[in-house]
Amino acid sequence: MNLIQYKDKKSYPYFILVLILFLYQIIGSTFFYILFGEKIENRIYEMITLMFSQFIFILLPILFFSTFETNDLKNFFRLNFKIKFSQIIFSLIGLFSLSQILGIFISFQDTIPLPEWLSNFRSMMENKSKNITTANSIGELFFVIFVIAITPAICEEIFFRGFIQRKFEKIYTSTFAYVLSGTIFGIYHFNPFHIIGLIGLGIYFGFLVYHSNSIFLSMIAHFLNNTFAVILLYFGIDESSIMSIGNIFSIETFFYLLIYSLVFVFSIFYFLKFTAKKNIYE
Repeated sequence: MNLIQYKDKKSYPYFILVLILFLYQIIGSTFFYILFGEKIENRIYEMITLMFSQFIFILLPILFFSTFETNDLKNFFRLNFKIKFSQIIFSLIGLFSLSQILGIFISFQDTIPLPEWLSNFRSMMENKSKNITTANSIGELFFVIFVIAITPAICEEIFFRGFIQRKFEKIYTSTFAYVLSGTIFGIYHFNPFHIIGLIGLGIYFGFLVYHSNSIFLSMIAHFLNNTFAVILLYFGIDESSIMSIGNIFSIETFFYLLIYSLVFVFSIFYFLKFTAKKNIYE
């Protein structure tokens, strides 16, 4: 069975997921380790590796495999520039309120005691993440934003929302397709301590793409979400301190959760109200 015949099988998108994961995590890491050697431990080389790995081992293979799907790649990837200003505004209000809701759940998760080895592993992952996303000058800040925000906004969105979600829509219901692709998006980041937040964002990005029929909306949301985190870190602001909710089990926390939830529902309602009829690729 050749690739053209296999692409219509239900297992095909899962095959692509495993293949891209292998290319990105194994082949990419090996390639850049051979290229840079021990320099790869340097944060700048690590960021260069991260950036080029996404373009070479995620974006390029997906563009290659997509050529077997259709000649109309613009429609397939939903490269639709016709986005209403109201859609952008309400999608970003939804992004902000959802981020706060997920932040509260992550804060609750942080209250759960962990074994020492797991706590040490978490600290190691957080330090590694901060090491990559920290900028020490304006010039470095723009470079970090390009690596941490622009690169995944292009490569990961084309991969998960552009290709995987599109393939899932041919197998499952549209809603299940973006829920499943968003869940896999969260797992793909290999951060068990932030997996709830990552899955939540992944599902939301898929929701935006499906209902707006434009991948650019999720690219904007993805870019701004990551950029906001980088800028906060640059100015020495702990993202979790933005809420300043104090005791996670307090009435104050419940109040914040209620308000953010209402804002999120409000934003979704008006986003759908101003969203044009979908143009689903067949």
